[in-house]
Amino acid sequence: MSQETQEWLEQNIKVGFTTERGKAWWAREDDDTSQFPGAIPTEEARRLIGFEVVESPLAAILPSGEFLTVPDKKALIRADTATVLGTPGTGYLVHDNCAWLLENVFAFLGGGVEIGSVGLLRGGAVAFAQMEFKETMQHAGERFRPFITAVTSLDSSFATTYKSGAQRVVCDNTLAAFLGADNVTLRKRHTSGSKVNAEELRQRFNVQLGEIGDAFTAELDQLLDVSVSDAQWAEFLNAHTGDPSEMDKGRTKSLAEKKQDTLNELYFHDPRVAPWSGSEWGVLQAVSTFQQHLATIQGGNRVETNALKFLGGKTAVEEAEARATLDRILTTT
Repeated sequence: MSQETQEWLEQNIKVGFTTERGKAWWAREDDDTSQFPGAIPTEEARRLIGFEVVESPLAAILPSGEFLTVPDKKALIRADTATVLGTPGTGYLVHDNCAWLLENVFAFLGGGVEIGSVGLLRGGAVAFAQMEFKETMQHAGERFRPFITAVTSLDSSFATTYKSGAQRVVCDNTLAAFLGADNVTLRKRHTSGSKVNAEELRQRFNVQLGEIGDAFTAELDQLLDVSVSDAQWAEFLNAHTGDPSEMDKGRTKSLAEKKQDTLNELYFHDPRVAPWSGSEWGVLQAVSTFQQHLATIQGGNRVETNALKFLGGKTAVEEAEARATLDRILTTT
């Protein structure tokens, strides 16, 4: 990891409860600015995401040097850095980071939950906050932390979204599809008059963090009860990555072989996955661990890429596709 990326992470991502789950995988041992042993203090979260946003007409400079106002567009500017973070339409309503990501969720969840992580992505155009219990839950050899995450944007990339999930402590994997996350998501577009309150969140989710944990343990038991033979695992690999034996020599074949080798290493030998090999849970965690920690990242950095994939729903899609592939194999062999 480059020094520039390291500094960016330390300045823009804060991780709490490290005594429960350890420091983030990207953190330096002596990092005491982005890693917190307990909950992230609310004032620290506010300091990071609570910057003022100034709205201004959007203009272009003509060759003559004359300014031309762009109709129906505006610029959203971070006041303390004079950085343009978005150029949406004039009807785009800014959702205040602290009000929508912190106050709304605190009011919805009530006591007993605190800030587990908070951060800025895309240069500050996207902000998120994640609420968790202090204690880590345990079941069937797994340690995990249920959460509700809220995200909003200034660059039109996200409607303000509230969604639930769980994080495996052993490898820091963020799980979405296993909790049926699409059924516990609330989105609010940045339109005039848009608003949300604790009661609406409560009605939409109809669930508290403890119940998210219960849902996770029930799903975990179900996946652990499904046996996967070595032959079924091998068939899954070919379906998931493509069968190298049916490919001509070249880059595609080499990449498929390399990915299968890595997945085999995770599944049979890596402590983040191997204890559950031979089960549907083990197969899905091999895929999840590969995607979040080992897959090639095109531009950007892995932390930001993983966060944007989860917040945008791509993580859930990948998990669901892997599960559907495995289920087809299990029902036909």
